[in-house]
Amino acid sequence: MDQQIEDLRERMRILQQDRRANVDLLESNKTSNVDNTRFLRDENKELRLRLGQFSRQGEGGGENEDLKNTQVEVLRMRQEYDSLKSLATKHGNQLEKLKDEVR
Repeated sequence: MDQQIEDLRERMRILQQDRRANVDLLESNKTSNVDNTRFLRDENKELRLRLGQFSRQGEGGGENEDLKNTQVEVLRMRQEYDSLKSLATKHGNQLEKLKDEVR
């Protein structure tokens, strides 16, 4: 009986270590996602400024194509930003769930 209790305690200890490792991993992923999101926001802001400059310069043959290319790039980056933001939210929720399980 004592051996079974010790085995159960050992299993609980191992499970708690695994949960803590998962929580740490999710926290690092969340931090990484926040950094990526911040970078994409800054880059998006810069592209919007450049787009505004192109718009103010007027519409020329080559400039018009540059404007279209920049708009496509802005849309692509916005989609990437949205997907990373969604992923960060998902990981945050998962992290909270694991924290609750640990408690």
